[in-house]
Amino acid sequence: MERQGTSGMIFEMHADGTLRVGYEDYGVEFFGGGDFECYYDFDKESVDALCAALSTGRKKLEKALGDFVGDDFDSSKFEKLCKDNDITYSRMTYS
Repeated sequence: MERQGTSGMIFEMHADGTLRVGYEDYGVEFFGGGDFECYYDFDKESVDALCAALSTGRKKLEKALGDFVGDDFDSSKFEKLCKDNDITYSRMTYS
């Protein structure tokens, strides 16, 4: 899937301790030049597990996660991190 542009990482930590991360790709050739959105939602316990996997705390999670997934949000790498560390999430995509 060729990507012409990306939003980079979207990071939304909620007051209840849950987290949404994701990205938007623009001009995706696979979708006829359309856009593609992908979001991962984590409950509080999964956010704690994500922090542990990245050796960081909640206050520094956005930076640690951004460094890990890179500017174009490597979703395969991110999903492997979660799988390898038994971190559960729900995934939503839109195109």
